[in-house]
Amino acid sequence: MKTINSLILKSLVLPCVVASCLILIQSPLNAREVTGLFEISVAVDDQNNSTRRRATRQALVEVMIRISGQSIAASNSILKSNLNKSTAYIQRYLYREEDLVDEQGNPFKQLMLDLVFDEMAIRNLLRDANLPRWGANRPQTLIWLAIGDQQQRFLLGTDDESLLKAINQPFVNEDSPVQTNNESSETPVEQASLNLKQIISDKASARGLPILLPLMDLEDSVNIDVADVWGRFISPIRQASERYASDAVAAAQLIREDDQWLTRWLLLHKGRILSWEHQSDSIESALNVGLDAITDQLAAQYAVYEDSLQRNDILISVNNINRVEDFAALMKYLQGITSIHDVNVAKITQSVIHLKINLIGEQDALIQAISLNNQLIIEMTPSIDHSRIQTRLPALFFHWASDNNNLAKPASQVDSLEVKNRNVNSSEVDALN
Repeated sequence: MKTINSLILKSLVLPCVVASCLILIQSPLNAREVTGLFEISVAVDDQNNSTRRRATRQALVEVMIRISGQSIAASNSILKSNLNKSTAYIQRYLYREEDLVDEQGNPFKQLMLDLVFDEMAIRNLLRDANLPRWGANRPQTLIWLAIGDQQQRFLLGTDDESLLKAINQPFVNEDSPVQTNNESSETPVEQASLNLKQIISDKASARGLPILLPLMDLEDSVNIDVADVWGRFISPIRQASERYASDAVAAAQLIREDDQWLTRWLLLHKGRILSWEHQSDSIESALNVGLDAITDQLAAQYAVYEDSLQRNDILISVNNINRVEDFAALMKYLQGITSIHDVNVAKITQSVIHLKINLIGEQDALIQAISLNNQLIIEMTPSIDHSRIQTRLPALFFHWASDNNNLAKPASQVDSLEVKNRNVNSSEVDALN
């Protein structure tokens, strides 16, 4: 279990940081802290115990996929063996009615079962199942889609009405008998008016993946066209995506070939270029399979195994900690990083806080997680004097991007700050080695 050990700071006086020449690595602000990761809603027919147990088993699989970041978690043998006691992982549940509209446009009420899973119980199950845990701070992904066939192609968002009419046309095999007016070759999916954006949104929500869809406004129409996405040309896709400042960019070509959909994907993330393709029976399946692959790839970069035998200690020094609120916000931020096992405050020097971090896995996992937003900015040319903290541990240097508009009380006006129950003084520096 992650712990944050800290200190009582008495007569804390932290002067302003002297301006320094820094080389800053800044990442986009669009990484998102995803909320409700342990909450699942399931449509049910009634409130019977047997119905609730079935829904709970289904929900447990979904939450394990969402938290591990791995779609293959559903086939994990340890998870399967625990499905019969899935109710033991529930913190609370409730029933409610949701107003919906059917395919014919008629309103109806759907009974929903809202389940909230116990976070520690799920973490223990992940560890037992040898599955990783993906934290709430996740990269936001921009998705471009070009859809069509041999005759016409559309960018999702540009001419959706014409696009939907085109993809809803039933496939007619030339060798098939001629159909009468009372017959139709349309599948149920093709008969429905597909809301492709909703399909994407629902799948991304189920996987806990924050996404963006292009506005397809005048600026987008100038920067990119359907041929760029259809061909998955990297340069124009990157240029058109810059305005959205997303952490990752995905582009797909969805081609209807007879009664099948061939989908070719491109994923750009932190200098990596990944591509793959797959065949599907429907466009809905094509989108769901593609989003599963995107999420699996991104989760593999950030998720960590909590039972890892590899524990690494490092020292990080953070400047610009000028107020009690800065200190509290920093500690809260570090608590949310999955790869951190625990944190010990080693020393306070002027407006700099020195922390001993116990990591799960490698240092790169910590840097990856921190790079998802601009709260901590790594200093490649450190302004912090480390000579007063003698340690053999690897050291990283950061600048805390505090909110200058926050009119909080300065740390110098606070008599003490009590976070937990550990006193630290300069004599404890030896503990860092």
